[in-house]
Amino acid sequence: MDHLPKDPAILVSSINMLLRDEEFDNLEQLCHFFDCEPKDIKEYLYPYGYVYSEEQKQMRPIGYNHPRPKKEIVSYIEKEIIPRYAHFDAAHQEDHVRTVIAQSINLADIINESPKYINEDGSKILVDIAAYHDTGLVEGRDTHHSVSARIIREDKMLLQWFSPEQIEVMADAAEDHRASSKSAPRTIYGRIVAEADRAIDPINIIRRTMQYSFSHYPTYNKEEHWQRTLEHMHEKYAEGGYLKLWIPESPNGKQLAKLREIIKDEVRLRQIFDQIWKEEDSHSNS
Repeated sequence: MDHLPKDPAILVSSINMLLRDEEFDNLEQLCHFFDCEPKDIKEYLYPYGYVYSEEQKQMRPIGYNHPRPKKEIVSYIEKEIIPRYAHFDAAHQEDHVRTVIAQSINLADIINESPKYINEDGSKILVDIAAYHDTGLVEGRDTHHSVSARIIREDKMLLQWFSPEQIEVMADAAEDHRASSKSAPRTIYGRIVAEADRAIDPINIIRRTMQYSFSHYPTYNKEEHWQRTLEHMHEKYAEGGYLKLWIPESPNGKQLAKLREIIKDEVRLRQIFDQIWKEEDSHSNS
């Protein structure tokens, strides 16, 4: 292998294979051989849900070392909640909710504030908030945060595992997660899930913006999609945009800075747009 692959899934597989086969003793040696920095590898893979385990000497999914919630809750989320995302736009599919769940768990460690509302079986409310956070898209985007909160409050199944007070905490956090909110989330749960929902990776953010546009404006031609993408990038992510980060320690800060550099360079942004357009167009025609 002359160089490390760019595709995140293939990159993870390649790193783990090289370390598992003892081609290298650790990530530092591997990166030295391929003329890259471990920090850059970690920062690149983090938005895709992977962290490096020093103990195992492998790239592992975020949250791999955390206790799992009670099996019944996991089963309910897997069977009844996550499948709902299959009916949403391409930017809010199952991969998105799973990323938010994983990022939420990891952020809880980063800020060193373990969630206070944990039921007697050790099932974390945080996972449930993340799972439900975008379920309100079933009634449209404009009020989806409030609808998600209502769905949590009305889901009687949750009473099997959580108290009414805990459910209210979950609903408040889901309602507070929206990026356009002008006020900070009311609880640490809200801040964690809101931050995890950002999951900023510059190329992925541009792609998700385009996917949303494809889904909601199917009659637009390429130039109209470009104008909408450009406007959204400036409105939400550029300097002065409405996006706020609630956890300073989060890796999102560095990633947002990288995205803003791309936004400032419209030629580069257009090149990325054109490349994603080709990839998405090829995928839709396959």
